[in-house]
Formats: sequence, structure tokens, C-alpha cells
Amino acid sequence: MKITGTKCYIQIEDDNGDIARFDGEACLGVFYADAEPVQWIRHKGEAADKDRIDLIYRATRYGKNNDIKILSLWTK
Repeated sequence: MKITGTKCYIQIEDDNGDIARFDGEACLGVFYADAEPVQWIRHKGEAADKDRIDLIYRATRYGKNNDIKILSLWTK
């Protein structure tokens, strides 16, 4: 998994080569990602809502294991 971004978005590339971008805000060593809207940069096959939720879960777990603080904000 590869996580990059700016102060306004985070881009996550998983081990399958799928890439998604989540808007949010970097603040004091933590990135707060808005988990609802997602922009798929590259996705193999049709992107379902399950794919978005799974990617957020894996990225959050990856962040915990690699000292990267990613917090997902659910707007619903």
C-alpha cells in the first residue's frame, strides 16, 4: 500500500494497483479524510461502495502499523 497526498487530500494505492483519492485536511500530524466521497483514479473493474469501505479500512489499519495517523470522517 502506498499513501501520498497534500494538506487537502490523501491518495491511496493498494496492492492491487487501485488508486483512490479522498478529500480531507491535514492537521497536527493527522489526516482527517472525508470517507463518503471518493474519486477513483484507477480501479480494476466496476468500483462498488464495498470497495471504498474496504480501502478505507485497510488504509487505516496500514496507517496504524506504519505510524501514519489517518482518521476517517463519515458524513452520514
